[in-house]
Amino acid sequence: MGIKYTDFIKKPNLELEYTPEMLVELQKCAEDIWNFLPYVKIVHPDRGVLTFNPYDFQKHILKNLQKHRFHVILCGRQLGKCLSYPTMISVRNKKTGEIKEVQIGELFDMNKK
Repeated sequence: MGIKYTDFIKKPNLELEYTPEMLVELQKCAEDIWNFLPYVKIVHPDRGVLTFNPYDFQKHILKNLQKHRFHVILCGRQLGKCLSYPTMISVRNKKTGEIKEVQIGELFDMNKK
């Protein structure tokens, strides 16, 4: 599946002419994430292109990223970071306590049954 270039997605190495107003806005965006966020778009499968509207916890993370350089963020597995079938995960049997390495795809298949 190739990339479809549009006004929204520019081709690589495309040179653009910036107006003075665009340069002022670009400077604002470079200095403050909150000025940049209205330009962040998400492509939703049903609703099309949407402006990114962060949840409160995402706003909290962005504020902390502005203050501190390094972060460790605890996130749940259900957030979509390991959706590839062969991704290996550790699971524990609640009854026996046995810990087993399985592919996430196998876990999904087991839960379908």
